Amino acid sequence: MKVLAFGLVFFLPAAVFAGMGAIEFTVTPLKENPSDYKHEMLFQGGSSDGSEYYEFQVVGSDLLVLRDFGQCVRSANRSLHDFRRGERYRIALSWNGPSTRLSINGREIKGFNLLARSDARKYAAGMKAGNTDAFAVTNVAVFPRSDLAVDPADSQAAGDCHCPRLDKLLDMRPEEEYRGVGLHHFPDQVSLDRVKSFIDLLPVAMAGYLKHVIFVSEAEKMSGAQGLTVSRDTFYLKTGFEPSTFFHEAAHIADMRANWTLSGKWAGLFMKTARPERNSSVLGNYDGSTAPEQLADFTGRAYGFYLKKGPKNFIDWFGAEGRAELDFLLANGLVTGTVYDSLIRR
Repeated sequence: MKVLAFGLVFFLPAAVFAGMGAIEFTVTPLKENPSDYKHEMLFQGGSSDGSEYYEFQVVGSDLLVLRDFGQCVRSANRSLHDFRRGERYRIALSWNGPSTRLSINGREIKGFNLLARSDARKYAAGMKAGNTDAFAVTNVAVFPRSDLAVDPADSQAAGDCHCPRLDKLLDMRPEEEYRGVGLHHFPDQVSLDRVKSFIDLLPVAMAGYLKHVIFVSEAEKMSGAQGLTVSRDTFYLKTGFEPSTFFHEAAHIADMRANWTLSGKWAGLFMKTARPERNSSVLGNYDGSTAPEQLADFTGRAYGFYLKKGPKNFIDWFGAEGRAELDFLLANGLVTGTVYDSLIRR
C-alpha cells in the first residue's frame, strides 16, 4: 500500500492482457457531490508484456478513460458521469485489437477516439486500484478475453496513427539563435519574428531556461496538440499554433526546472490533491487533468489574454480564483510585472 496524489492505492499482483481482454471494478462515491473534486484516479494498469496501459480518472463531472497500445496509439474517452453518493457503479473496459469499449452498469458509453502519441512507451506491468476520500474502488476483476468485435474503422484509424519522429528534428541546426534560444526549422520570417516577440515577454529567468524551440509540420501528430515539451529546455510548436501554446510550453519547462515544485504548490492551492501526478493526461498533452497541465494552461491563457488586448477585463472574466492564480504566476516568476499590471488594470 502506498500513498499517492489520489489517495490510498492498493497494488494488485496480477497484470492485464495485451491484444484482447477486459477490466471490471466497482466504484462507490463517498461524498455528496464528488464532481467537486478536480482530479481523482480510480484505476491504473499495465499489461503483462508492457505494451498496453489503461487508466480511469474522474475530473470534475467527467469520467476519463484511456488505453495506450501499439507503437504510439491512444484510445481515449471523455464522458459526463452522474455518480451519486452511496450508489455502486460497475465500470467495465474491454478491448480487442484497435477497438475499445466502455460501459457503466451495463450501459455502453460511446465516444472513443484514436490518436497518435508523441512516442512509443514500455509500461510497468501490474494494477493499482485507488481509494480516496471521494471514491471507494472494490471488486476488481481482469479477464483474458472479450466479446468485442474489431471495428474496421478502428483498424483504419490505428493504421493512420504514424509515430512522430520528433527526435530527428533535434539534430537540425537552428536558423537563428535569439537571446540564447535556438530557433529551428521555422518556415518563414513571420513565424520566426512571432516567437522572438514571445520570448521578449517572458521573465528573464524563465526565458533563460529555454534553449530550443522547434517548428514542426502537420505531419507530426504530437497527440493532436499544438505544442509539446520534450525536455527541460526544448519544446516543439506546430503549424498554426495559438500564442497561448508558446507560453503553455514555456511554463512546463519552468516547472520541470523547479523539479515540479511549481505545479506541486499549484495543486495544494487550487486542486484538492496533495501533489500532482506527472505525465498522466488522458486525452493527450492538451488535456488539463493534472496539476502541471492546469498550471501551464492558465499561464498560456493569461498571456493569450494579454496579447489580445480586448475589451474584457481579466478579473471579471476569470473571477476571484483567477486573480489568486494570476498572483501565483507573478510570485513564482511565470509572468512579468508588466504583464501582470496590464491584466489587473484592464
